Amino acid sequence: KLPWMQNLPYYLIYTHPNGSASTATGDMWENIPYIVKGEAWFADALALKVNNPYLNNYVAKIKVDNPEFFKGTDDYLLFRLLNYKPDRRIVSKFFDDLPKARIFNDVGVVAMHENLNDARNNLSSYLLSSPFGASGHGHASQNAFTVNYKGKVLFGGSGYYSNFSDKHNLFYYRSPRAYSTILADSISQKIGEEGYGWIPRSISGKNIQYALGDASNAYGKIQSEFWLNRFDQMKVQPSKGNVYGEAGVTLYRRHMLQLAGEYIVLYDELSASKPVKWTTQFHAPYSKMQAEKSNATNRKDFITENDSVRSLATVFANSPIKLVVHNQFSEPAENWNKVTDDEGKIKDFKNQWHAGITSLPANSFRFLTIIQIKTGKVEVVKMPDSDEGICEVRIGEWHIKAQLNGDKKAALTVDGAQSKSLFT
Repeated sequence: KLPWMQNLPYYLIYTHPNGSASTATGDMWENIPYIVKGEAWFADALALKVNNPYLNNYVAKIKVDNPEFFKGTDDYLLFRLLNYKPDRRIVSKFFDDLPKARIFNDVGVVAMHENLNDARNNLSSYLLSSPFGASGHGHASQNAFTVNYKGKVLFGGSGYYSNFSDKHNLFYYRSPRAYSTILADSISQKIGEEGYGWIPRSISGKNIQYALGDASNAYGKIQSEFWLNRFDQMKVQPSKGNVYGEAGVTLYRRHMLQLAGEYIVLYDELSASKPVKWTTQFHAPYSKMQAEKSNATNRKDFITENDSVRSLATVFANSPIKLVVHNQFSEPAENWNKVTDDEGKIKDFKNQWHAGITSLPANSFRFLTIIQIKTGKVEVVKMPDSDEGICEVRIGEWHIKAQLNGDKKAALTVDGAQSKSLFT
C-alpha cells in the first residue's frame, strides 16, 4: 500500500518496456540490456501483491516473449507459490491510456516513449539526473541521456563492469566519461552522494515530450570517504589523467525533447566560475559512428549506424567547436576478472564508439543538439539562420529556435505547424 510500491509497476513498464532495451545506466547494465530472468520473476511476483492492470499486461507480455523464463524453479518461485490465490481475478489493460512520458523524481529519471504498447518498434528516450548522486551501483551520469530505437540502445552508457572499483571502473565506467553528458575541461562529475542532479520538471504531450535536468551540483572534487578509500586501495589519485577535480561548474541545465517524427532535441545551459572547454559527449555501445564533413566552424555532424537504423546528430554553437569520433576507452577495459553475461558466458570487452564535441574556453556556453533517427535516409539539415546568437533550424515539420549566446538569457522554442504543437 506504500506509494513507492504502487508506483513501482510504472517504473518497470517505462524504464524497461516489453521487447525493448533499458535506461542503459548503472553497474552491469550491459549484462541486462533487455528483460532477463530475474526481472521477469520479480515482475510476476510483484503482480501478486500489487493489483495493477498495467503490470498484469506487462507480465503477460513477458510470458509470451520469454516462456522459457518460467520453466522449472527460480528465485521467486516460493514467494509466488505462497502468495498465489486460485480465485484471483486478473484484470489486464493495454498502455494506450498511459501518458507517453513519466517522471520518477525520487530516482531522477524521465522516460519518454512514442508507443509503450510497441516499444520494440519505436523510439524511447530517457533523461537521467539522480538526487542520490553516484554511489553504490549508481553512476555519475547526471543529465545523461539514453536513446533506444526499435528495441536497441542507440545512445547510452559505455564501458564494462569488470570489478566494483578497478581502474576502468573508477576512471571510466562509473564516471560521466562513459555517458552522454557534459565534461568541463575534460573533468568529470564527482562520484559519491555529493555529486547529485535532479529533475525540476517534465511534460507529457501528444507530439512533444519534455524533461529538464539540473546537474549544477554534480561537479567538483570527490568528497566521499568511501570512494576516496577505493582510490587509495588502487594506489592512484582521483586527479590521474585529469578525470576528477575542480572545474568551477556553477550551472548545467539540460532541456531534452522527444518530438513526433523521431527527433531528439537537447539544449544545454552551461556556466562556470572561470573559462573552461565544454565537451558534450555521445556514446554508442552497439553502433558505429562516423564524422560528417563540414566547413562550418560552429556546427558539427556525425552519423551513428546499427543494422538498418541510421541516426544523424547535428550540434550547433555560437562559436567554433571541434568534433572527435573514436572507438577507444580513455581507461582500457580488460576482462581480467572473467566476468560473465546473464547466461554465464565470459564477456568479450570490445571497443565501442564515442563522439565528443568541444568548445573554446568560455565562462558561459550553450549547445543545441538535434538527433534524427531513421530506418532509411536521414534529412539534410540546412545551415541555420542566425541573428544575435539565435539559431533557427527547420527539420521535418519542426521549427526550432534557440539562443546560443551564453551571455544572453536562455531561450528555446519548438513549433510544429502540422501537428499544431508548441513548446516554449
